[in-house]
Amino acid sequence: MILFLGMVIGLGACESGSNENKPGERRPVGPFSSIEAGPVRYSTQEGVFLAEVTVTIRDLQYQPFQGVRVQLDLSDGGATADATELVTDELGQVVFSLRNHHIEVMTVSAIASTGSAEDPGTTVTVDTPAILAFSAAVSLEPVGGAVYEPGLGRFQFRLTLTETAGVVDGGDLTCLPPADELSMDPGQMTTDASGQAVFTVTATTAGAYELSFGLAGIVEPLRAPVSLPGPSIGGSIERKMAYDTQMVPTRVGIFALQVSEGAPVILGEFAGIPVYTGYNNTFDYTLTLPFAPPPAYLLPTADGLRVGSFVAALYYDANRNDRWDPDEFIGAAHRIPGSLVYFAPDTDPAPPVAGWSFVRDFGLDPEVLPWDELAERQDMDITTAPVHGPVVRGTFSGDVPGSLRVGFAIVDGPQLESILEAGADPWSLPFDPASSHQVLNMGIIDNAFEGTLDYPMTGLDAATVEAWSVTHEIKPGVSITYLPVMAFAYVDVDDDRKLSAGDTLAGIALAPDGVRWTFSYVLDMPRELGFMSPGSLFLHAGYNWWSAPADSTDDFLDATRYREWNVSIPMMPRPCGLAL
Repeated sequence: MILFLGMVIGLGACESGSNENKPGERRPVGPFSSIEAGPVRYSTQEGVFLAEVTVTIRDLQYQPFQGVRVQLDLSDGGATADATELVTDELGQVVFSLRNHHIEVMTVSAIASTGSAEDPGTTVTVDTPAILAFSAAVSLEPVGGAVYEPGLGRFQFRLTLTETAGVVDGGDLTCLPPADELSMDPGQMTTDASGQAVFTVTATTAGAYELSFGLAGIVEPLRAPVSLPGPSIGGSIERKMAYDTQMVPTRVGIFALQVSEGAPVILGEFAGIPVYTGYNNTFDYTLTLPFAPPPAYLLPTADGLRVGSFVAALYYDANRNDRWDPDEFIGAAHRIPGSLVYFAPDTDPAPPVAGWSFVRDFGLDPEVLPWDELAERQDMDITTAPVHGPVVRGTFSGDVPGSLRVGFAIVDGPQLESILEAGADPWSLPFDPASSHQVLNMGIIDNAFEGTLDYPMTGLDAATVEAWSVTHEIKPGVSITYLPVMAFAYVDVDDDRKLSAGDTLAGIALAPDGVRWTFSYVLDMPRELGFMSPGSLFLHAGYNWWSAPADSTDDFLDATRYREWNVSIPMMPRPCGLAL
């Protein structure tokens, strides 16, 4: 009992008052008093948030204290009370009604006084304030699919208006378009018994937006994020060649082309996304188109139309800047079925169809194809990706001495051409360190070999690469620049496990009769060739192995067959006097 009295006396001594305490005076106690906030509701009739705050005042004996004057401290927010001051009843309580036109979370405190306005007596603050959340929110869900017209998209949404207690029936909302690119219809709407209303957004620019809505009587707008995408196309991408991870990072984008009788001209790329190729042989992609392509990609035709020709393609984003640059290689492109085009509206004559379309036989009389049937069938085959470190394998025919090894070497191209033009033997080049750079050197075990070619750019400086490279025209106006590669077997006479003075040539990679093999490392080629490739291995950057009829000199692109490096390369003992 003595301990309890000491606690109560000590507690009373800690209370603060505006007047000096008198012996035996009954006083309100802040820690024993409380503030309770009722639910916040939005009134659709008044256009305001409403809430009640109940303050209970107790004395030292934890008993309700009647006749105490109570005021609220509302300085933390924008709420107002129905009274400046109220006096507690027999339960020690007062109830304030609050109104607020703001969306906010605010702290409400209470101050109790036992005196009068002239003589406040003891004044205390209730220890624990109340937290009130004045809030409302809108959520959006799409209704049906988008409707696209040339240069715009229409999207219907179902809006749901909620407050802390649930949905709001009869809430009046005003649409506040966030940008000139958007319009919203209707401009004003009232929610139904489910708190819902339906409206339409028309956009001239696709993208992510934040829609705003004014709620009647509330200062701050309600906001909700929304995505307004353009039409989409997609498909699967299948690896039709072996290539190393130098194809990563990989992106897929829409390329604008100027189509002609020769190779197409690339006007630019847009709407690109990253795709992960990794080591997957097949993977999917989806591209979102703008409502209309950049105007610069729409070209006039002889008959008065304005049309753009486009193709989805995969490319190697070498500098990782998330867009295609003219020096970056194209590894795959969609070819069939149908060509992706955009016809500008309002031309004379009228286009066969305005906006995005797929057409067949693009020309004087294009056939428009069903969009829904083709949009997700824009498949690609990877046939032209850069090859920087291929695996090579093969066999050696004939007796194999224990010191037999295989070599692949980049050689001085202009010097090789001079030797061949003179009808001389070129096989001394790989043995000359001043004219060659080894990219593979390994032993032959059980008449077989398998290894990975080195990336030549790590062992050759820029000046040597330029001096050793050759440029050939493979089609009128179309040239490639490459470094020649020579493949051979040799006897490692001194058993030093490397090509050195005194070693002798033992065999070469010999093509079948009537066929000429060429090994090369392509440094540069027209990027447009990526759009001309068939559904099988085609000319690409990096290491190439191609075969062509021995007597063919024309139609390089048509006469050449490209081979995978992981197919066995036969090494034959070199017949005397045989030249490359």
